[in-house]
Order: sequence, then C-alpha cells, then structure tokens
Amino acid sequence: MRRNYLHIIIVCALVLILLIIGAVNIHTNWLWFQEIEYERVYLTIMLARVKLGAAVALALAATLLANVFIRKFSLFRGAENKKHL
Repeated sequence: MRRNYLHIIIVCALVLILLIIGAVNIHTNWLWFQEIEYERVYLTIMLARVKLGAAVALALAATLLANVFIRKFSLFRGAENKKHL
C-alpha cells in the first residue's frame, strides 16, 4: 500500500516539474514579445495552439467514443465468448 503512494507522489512531482517548466517557457516568451512590442502576435500564437489542441482532443474523444459504442453495441456479441488462441 505504501509503495502505491510513493508512485503517486513521484508521478505528481514529475507532472508538477513539467508544468513549472512550461510556465517558465511561456513567461519567458511573453516577456520577449512584450519587449519587442508584439504581445498581440504571441497571444495569436497561443490562441491558435489552444484551438488546435482543443480540435485534436475533440477528434480523439469522438473516435474513442465511437469505438466504445461499436464495441458495446456490436453485432458480433457471441464472438466474445469464444476462446482465442
């Protein structure tokens, strides 16, 4: 049981480190674009990344949901009871 908590703590620490690194990169880029007075360009870039990520996430979710429905309502329900070698 204690070993599971250790794994959870390690994974959470790694995720936190990755989030901090990402935040530092975003902040550094923001400061640079601010220095050259192109904040609008950086905001456009970030908005495009967010929109693209959301579109990909929706496509992936739709594909996954379609696969779940196909599996659940399959016409080949009897085949799942057969043993495969």
